[in-house]
Amino acid sequence: MTRFNLSGVGLSGGLCAAVLLGVASPSAAQNAIDATRPPARYCGIGLQGSAEVFAVNNPVLSSIFNTQKQQINAAIWSATNASSWKVNLTQDKGSSLALAHLLAYESVDENAYTDPRDGQRYTAVIYSVGINTVLFDTSSQSVRAIVPAIISYSDRITGSLTNDKKIAGFKKLLSDTSDPESATHKWISSLSNFSFSAQENNLSVRPVQISPEAQQELATLGGRSFKLGRFVQRLTTQQEALMAQTFRKTVIPTVIGADGQPLVRAPQDSNKYAVSIPGCFENGELELPPASYAMQLTIEKLEQKTRNHQLGQGAGDQEGEVFQIERGFGGRYKVQWSQLGVEPEPVRADQIFGYSRSVRMRQAINLDATEQYSKLTSNFIREVLEAYASQDKDWVKQNLSASITDKKLRDPNKITKDWKGLFAKDMGVKPPEKEKDDD
Repeated sequence: MTRFNLSGVGLSGGLCAAVLLGVASPSAAQNAIDATRPPARYCGIGLQGSAEVFAVNNPVLSSIFNTQKQQINAAIWSATNASSWKVNLTQDKGSSLALAHLLAYESVDENAYTDPRDGQRYTAVIYSVGINTVLFDTSSQSVRAIVPAIISYSDRITGSLTNDKKIAGFKKLLSDTSDPESATHKWISSLSNFSFSAQENNLSVRPVQISPEAQQELATLGGRSFKLGRFVQRLTTQQEALMAQTFRKTVIPTVIGADGQPLVRAPQDSNKYAVSIPGCFENGELELPPASYAMQLTIEKLEQKTRNHQLGQGAGDQEGEVFQIERGFGGRYKVQWSQLGVEPEPVRADQIFGYSRSVRMRQAINLDATEQYSKLTSNFIREVLEAYASQDKDWVKQNLSASITDKKLRDPNKITKDWKGLFAKDMGVKPPEKEKDDD
């Protein structure tokens, strides 16, 4: 593997192609269904937060929700194999338990380019929706379990991206449930793997922090169109979804506004979860269960480099010509885990990692560097969570930042031993199931 040195982030490993974050939904089959599954009224889709605030931050999803709610509910329900769920989904309004899919946020990533094959101008678009599946008690107005997820849909359109095209893209994402390979169908199917039972140790994610140096890098590359708050909002939501996927645990959501800050009015309101579920639970607040542990991710440094790959001596007259351009993106990340409900709040894990990926192209194209940093961070989050769950020594060796010089703090055996005590013993996190070979 080609080494691509990004010394500023303290990376000691190599590079591979960047991977787009797809559907962030739970996996791994669990135990057989209990015949005494508790009944829960199925409420369909709703909104996280009040309808008014949601409309300001998510105008396209809000419009679709207001005009296409019944059609989307029908599409989601048609793909829901209710008999396989760990709760008995019903239409009984007398049931005290209820289940809803709450739309949390919308995201559109676009990259305009000219296809050299036909000379036409196209726009590559990724539509993403954050969505939290919530089981709650209507009598006590309290949340029993939450499963956050992110579903995405990629498309290529002719010309520029208009508002009508955005609406069409999000409608397809939410309504395309008949195709077993679609992200939405896979998300719905994966929900049957969750018990939706109250858990002793609930987890939470604190808003992603970004150092002034990393903020400057993002602002310089993103220009006026870059919104730091949106960047933090999306990464924090992705972190919650990936944690639920990897740990198969309830993750208490931190509702982030467009400014990147938690939408909490006062400390005493921090356990309140605003929702709007028409016909089931109108604009109101549910009480969240307390979290036992919190993960804090800090982006300390971001940097990029470009390398031109040239033809060698065997290329004859073409020797020295550039045949491939590689752009590397790297980050230095600090990750801390705190145990909540204890004073002073103990830090149970605290490491710094260097992580990078590269994109190879036949010719120079206008890559959105801020979007590449977002993908880089999302993939780092996924990998570090998997390393926590499996106590992966090799991953620690490859990704522990070179900025850590104390040998005791670099010992992968000690680090993963501490992780085993925290994640496997205290949290009850099981290692991810290995994929079976096709043969």
